[in-house]
Amino acid sequence: MPNFILIPTSQEINGGIVMKENIKNYQVLVDESIRSVGGYWRSISALARLAEEIGELGELLLEKELDYEEVSAEMGDIFVISTCIANQYLSELDKEYKNLGYKPTIESLNEINIFKDVPTAFFNLSKYSGRIARIINHYEGDKVKKPSEIDRSIGSEVSKLHINLIALANLLGIEIFVHIKEVLSNSIKRDKDRFSISHDPITEISLDRFKSTVDNTHCIFSNTAKIWGSYEWDSNLSLEENIDNSLPSLTRFSKCADTEGLDGYVIDINEKRFTENIEGLGEALLRTLTHISKNDPKNANSMGVDLHDPNWQFSYHGVRYFITTFSPIYEKNHPRHTPFDDSVFIFLQPEFSFDHHGIHSGNEKREDVKEAIRTVFKKNGCPYSVDLVKQPIEAFKYLKPETIDGEPITWWNR
Repeated sequence: MPNFILIPTSQEINGGIVMKENIKNYQVLVDESIRSVGGYWRSISALARLAEEIGELGELLLEKELDYEEVSAEMGDIFVISTCIANQYLSELDKEYKNLGYKPTIESLNEINIFKDVPTAFFNLSKYSGRIARIINHYEGDKVKKPSEIDRSIGSEVSKLHINLIALANLLGIEIFVHIKEVLSNSIKRDKDRFSISHDPITEISLDRFKSTVDNTHCIFSNTAKIWGSYEWDSNLSLEENIDNSLPSLTRFSKCADTEGLDGYVIDINEKRFTENIEGLGEALLRTLTHISKNDPKNANSMGVDLHDPNWQFSYHGVRYFITTFSPIYEKNHPRHTPFDDSVFIFLQPEFSFDHHGIHSGNEKREDVKEAIRTVFKKNGCPYSVDLVKQPIEAFKYLKPETIDGEPITWWNR
């Protein structure tokens, strides 16, 4: 049996309020079941599985007499696999459904009636699976995106595929959400302990550890931030060799973060020697950014120039990043404190993430938003130096001194 609770179509909670089952429930259900059997496949592998299942559905639909049990199972597989891909890019499918004009409740989705014949429904299903393939090939494959191509997100295209899949199921009189639960339950029974633990930037231990750190922060955006995590730290490897393990996912993050609305990539440097003092933190930061910079696919090598230049900012794969460091050397009331005494965290936040949250130069209320953030930190006993933030040298902002009135640290001169 699954190690999670299957949510009924509707349930009564406090005060007699009825909560209707939502597509978000199924997105969580898929995530929990996938994690319980070892984790996600690479999204490009999931894409191959999606193509396989859609092909098998096509074969079944061409039969003179439909085997509704097999058709239902294939539809459940298609929903689960496509949802896995959406989960890997942290898509919020309930919001995507609404953007398409559909209520995300299961009750409403079961009433969708947009097709009059099966071939048209299947052709549309194929169209959106092709769009998903194009996006994944841009992110993870060899296909280079043309400048003239429209930006399409995984969440948007998976949602369109879902709507067409649900509509096809409704046309055939199939209760697809019942079969999705059956597919997940069968997978738990069949695949538990069958596969080795899979590495994916949304399931890495570094992400769990970092979330425990930012849960204690007072940033108003931290609870909703969409973050990927670095590959699990291997104490038998050097810092640079550990960074090499994370470079593929960091490159993929740099390709997809803007379109997918991702907010940051965290690197967990799980080595005690870097946690003992500010010098150790500075060394970890310098070696990490230097190694990433030297391996920039676009050969920009942003660390190979004068960091005192007011126009300088760290970049990788054409994306400009703001860097934040967290360490146990900071006191608990310091904005950069982490409770883990064996790790320092380096958080890479793409510049466009600030746009998503209204903290960009084009927003007339930018300073109001920034001041609101500072006020929250101050009220909670975690003030930080406004002078350090406003000074023109970007690199000084990456590693904060241990005290609010401490001198800026030239961590890159070693």
